Amino acid sequence: MQKGVIIVLGSANDERGRLIPIGEQRGRMAYGLYRANPDWKLLLTGGFGEHFNRTFRPHALYMKNFLISRGVPEADILPLVESRNTIEDAQMAKPLLLERGCPAAVVVTSDYHWERARFVFQRTFRDTALSLFFVVTETAEDACGIDLVSQRMHEARALKKLMEKGF
Repeated sequence: MQKGVIIVLGSANDERGRLIPIGEQRGRMAYGLYRANPDWKLLLTGGFGEHFNRTFRPHALYMKNFLISRGVPEADILPLVESRNTIEDAQMAKPLLLERGCPAAVVVTSDYHWERARFVFQRTFRDTALSLFFVVTETAEDACGIDLVSQRMHEARALKKLMEKGF
Protein backbone atom coordinates (compact mmCIF):
# COMPACT_ATOMS: atom_id res chain seq x y z
CA MET A 1 0.00 0.00 0.00
CA GLN A 2 1.20 3.45 -0.86
CA LYS A 3 1.90 5.93 1.96
CA GLY A 4 0.29 9.02 0.49
CA VAL A 5 0.19 11.47 -2.37
CA ILE A 6 0.94 15.15 -2.68
CA ILE A 7 -1.49 16.65 -5.21
CA VAL A 8 -0.28 19.87 -6.81
CA LEU A 9 -3.15 21.77 -8.39
CA GLY A 10 -2.39 23.46 -11.67
CA SER A 11 -2.12 27.20 -12.05
CA ALA A 12 -0.93 28.99 -15.16
CA ASN A 13 2.12 29.17 -17.33
CA ASP A 14 3.20 31.63 -19.98
CA GLU A 15 3.31 31.05 -23.74
CA ARG A 16 6.78 29.49 -23.39
CA GLY A 17 5.73 27.02 -20.70
CA ARG A 18 7.26 28.85 -17.76
CA LEU A 19 5.27 28.64 -14.56
CA ILE A 20 3.95 31.95 -13.30
CA PRO A 21 5.00 32.84 -9.73
CA ILE A 22 1.90 31.19 -8.25
CA GLY A 23 2.81 27.90 -9.91
CA GLU A 24 6.38 28.18 -8.70
CA GLN A 25 5.12 28.75 -5.14
CA ARG A 26 2.97 25.63 -5.34
CA GLY A 27 5.91 23.71 -6.77
CA ARG A 28 8.25 24.83 -3.99
CA MET A 29 5.66 23.94 -1.35
CA ALA A 30 5.15 20.50 -2.91
CA TYR A 31 8.90 19.96 -3.08
CA GLY A 32 9.24 20.79 0.62
CA LEU A 33 6.46 18.36 1.49
CA TYR A 34 8.06 15.70 -0.68
CA ARG A 35 11.45 16.19 0.98
CA ALA A 36 9.79 15.75 4.37
CA ASN A 37 7.89 12.65 3.11
CA PRO A 38 10.15 10.98 0.52
CA ASP A 39 8.05 7.81 0.45
CA TRP A 40 5.05 9.78 -0.84
CA LYS A 41 4.32 10.28 -4.54
CA LEU A 42 3.35 13.45 -6.40
CA LEU A 43 0.25 13.91 -8.55
CA LEU A 44 0.30 16.97 -10.80
CA THR A 45 -2.78 18.48 -12.41
CA GLY A 46 -3.39 20.82 -15.30
CA GLY A 47 -3.90 20.26 -18.98
CA PHE A 48 -4.88 22.97 -21.42
CA GLY A 49 -7.15 25.98 -21.17
CA GLU A 50 -7.53 29.44 -22.62
CA HIS A 51 -7.17 31.03 -19.18
CA PHE A 52 -4.12 29.07 -17.97
CA ASN A 53 -2.23 27.20 -20.70
CA ARG A 54 -2.31 27.87 -24.43
CA THR A 55 0.84 25.92 -25.29
CA PHE A 56 1.06 22.50 -26.95
CA ARG A 57 2.10 20.68 -23.77
CA PRO A 58 -0.01 20.12 -20.64
CA HIS A 59 0.56 22.45 -17.71
CA ALA A 60 1.28 19.47 -15.44
CA LEU A 61 4.31 18.66 -17.60
CA TYR A 62 5.80 22.07 -16.82
CA MET A 63 5.30 21.41 -13.10
CA LYS A 64 6.84 17.97 -13.53
CA ASN A 65 9.92 19.51 -15.15
CA PHE A 66 10.10 22.10 -12.35
CA LEU A 67 10.10 19.38 -9.68
CA ILE A 68 12.53 17.10 -11.52
CA SER A 69 14.93 20.04 -11.89
CA ARG A 70 14.95 20.23 -8.09
CA GLY A 71 15.81 16.57 -7.69
CA VAL A 72 12.47 14.73 -7.55
CA PRO A 73 12.93 11.37 -9.31
CA GLU A 74 10.56 10.94 -12.25
CA ALA A 75 9.50 7.60 -10.74
CA ASP A 76 7.95 9.48 -7.81
CA ILE A 77 5.59 11.41 -10.08
CA LEU A 78 2.33 9.66 -10.93
CA PRO A 79 0.71 9.91 -14.38
CA LEU A 80 -0.17 13.52 -15.19
CA VAL A 81 -3.77 14.65 -14.76
CA GLU A 82 -4.60 16.77 -17.80
CA SER A 83 -7.54 18.56 -16.24
CA ARG A 84 -9.13 21.86 -17.25
CA ASN A 85 -10.46 23.00 -13.88
CA THR A 86 -10.69 22.21 -10.16
CA ILE A 87 -13.61 19.81 -10.56
CA GLU A 88 -11.69 17.79 -13.13
CA ASP A 89 -8.60 17.92 -10.87
CA ALA A 90 -10.53 16.06 -8.19
CA GLN A 91 -12.56 13.78 -10.45
CA MET A 92 -9.55 12.66 -12.47
CA ALA A 93 -7.32 12.25 -9.41
CA LYS A 94 -9.84 10.08 -7.57
CA PRO A 95 -9.47 6.83 -9.56
CA LEU A 96 -5.67 7.17 -9.60
CA LEU A 97 -5.57 7.45 -5.82
CA LEU A 98 -8.14 4.75 -5.15
CA GLU A 99 -6.53 2.17 -7.45
CA ARG A 100 -3.26 2.67 -5.56
CA GLY A 101 -4.93 2.21 -2.17
CA CYS A 102 -3.79 5.65 -1.13
CA PRO A 103 -4.77 6.35 2.50
CA ALA A 104 -4.01 10.09 2.50
CA ALA A 105 -3.46 13.03 0.19
CA VAL A 106 -2.22 16.56 0.69
CA VAL A 107 -3.66 19.05 -1.78
CA VAL A 108 -1.36 21.99 -2.55
CA THR A 109 -2.97 25.16 -3.83
CA SER A 110 -2.95 28.93 -3.28
CA ASP A 111 -4.63 30.88 -0.52
CA TYR A 112 -7.16 32.51 -2.86
CA HIS A 113 -8.18 29.10 -4.27
CA TRP A 114 -8.18 26.81 -1.25
CA GLU A 115 -11.82 27.21 -0.15
CA ARG A 116 -13.18 26.09 -3.51
CA ALA A 117 -10.54 23.38 -3.85
CA ARG A 118 -11.37 22.07 -0.37
CA PHE A 119 -15.10 22.09 -1.15
CA VAL A 120 -14.64 20.24 -4.46
CA PHE A 121 -12.15 17.66 -3.16
CA GLN A 122 -14.15 16.93 -0.01
CA ARG A 123 -17.32 16.42 -2.05
CA THR A 124 -15.55 14.28 -4.64
CA PHE A 125 -13.86 12.04 -2.05
CA ARG A 126 -16.69 11.93 0.52
CA ASP A 127 -17.52 8.30 -0.33
CA THR A 128 -13.94 7.12 0.29
CA ALA A 129 -11.74 6.46 3.31
CA LEU A 130 -9.03 8.75 1.95
CA SER A 131 -7.86 11.39 4.42
CA LEU A 132 -7.52 14.78 2.73
CA PHE A 133 -5.34 17.61 3.96
CA PHE A 134 -4.79 21.02 2.42
CA VAL A 135 -1.68 23.17 2.30
CA VAL A 136 -1.87 26.65 0.86
CA THR A 137 0.73 29.06 -0.36
CA GLU A 138 0.43 32.73 0.44
CA THR A 139 -0.09 34.81 -2.67
CA ALA A 140 1.90 38.03 -2.78
CA GLU A 141 -0.29 40.50 -4.63
CA ASP A 142 2.62 42.50 -6.02
CA ALA A 143 4.46 39.47 -7.43
CA CYS A 144 1.86 36.84 -8.30
CA GLY A 145 1.56 37.47 -12.03
CA ILE A 146 -2.26 37.71 -12.05
CA ASP A 147 -5.00 40.19 -11.19
CA LEU A 148 -5.58 38.86 -7.69
CA VAL A 149 -8.67 40.98 -7.00
CA SER A 150 -10.42 39.55 -10.06
CA GLN A 151 -9.23 36.06 -9.22
CA ARG A 152 -10.62 36.25 -5.68
CA MET A 153 -13.96 37.47 -7.03
CA HIS A 154 -13.97 34.59 -9.54
CA GLU A 155 -13.29 32.08 -6.77
CA ALA A 156 -16.09 33.43 -4.59
CA ARG A 157 -18.58 33.31 -7.49
CA ALA A 158 -17.49 29.81 -8.52
CA LEU A 159 -17.81 28.45 -4.98
CA LYS A 160 -21.23 30.04 -4.53
CA LYS A 161 -22.39 28.54 -7.84
CA LEU A 162 -21.20 25.05 -6.81
CA MET A 163 -22.98 25.32 -3.48
CA GLU A 164 -26.20 26.53 -5.12
CA LYS A 165 -26.10 23.62 -7.59
CA GLY A 166 -25.63 21.14 -4.75
CA PHE A 167 -22.32 19.85 -6.11
